[in-house]
Amino acid sequence: MLPPNMQQAFYKAMVVVVSGEIWLVSGLFNDTLMSFASFAPGIDLIYFPAAVRIALILAFGVWGAIGIACFDPILFLHEFGPHPAAQMALTTLTVGFVPLLTITACRRMLGIGPDLRELRLAHLPVIGLATAITTPFALNIELIAENLRGPEALFSKLSAMVMGDFLGCMAALAVIWAVFKVSGRMQRKSQC
Repeated sequence: MLPPNMQQAFYKAMVVVVSGEIWLVSGLFNDTLMSFASFAPGIDLIYFPAAVRIALILAFGVWGAIGIACFDPILFLHEFGPHPAAQMALTTLTVGFVPLLTITACRRMLGIGPDLRELRLAHLPVIGLATAITTPFALNIELIAENLRGPEALFSKLSAMVMGDFLGCMAALAVIWAVFKVSGRMQRKSQC
């Protein structure tokens, strides 16, 4: 048996790896399933991984964000091909940690504690919208600063990314709600 501090380190490492793998699979799955909703490279009009990212960060906090940031370079390469390492590092940090900061701020403003007991269904669209605004905004500012995108494209690219992230979150919420409704009905029928 491992000493408690080693168990904790092992648990955190596993959370990072599992979070990263879930992030990677959700991105590849979205790219395949939602190819019809592609607006431009890196911009989808329905982006389910935005909901996955929120779930991972709500569930695992900074360790989920680290997992996202660690595995995002694979998605970056898949979407954009090779780029300078510094650019990829900045993008992956943005993808992992801007949502973490946004979700942390939302949790504090909405009175949601670290154990998420106060989290309500009505909070999720607020968190989804806040994250759908801040992450694409940070990514677009980064791309403009690196001269990879002109400032004239900010509004069209940003609005498409915000819409895609938010619609992805809302679609995921609708699926979760439907699953709970169906499972609730099935459970009531089985009790009859």
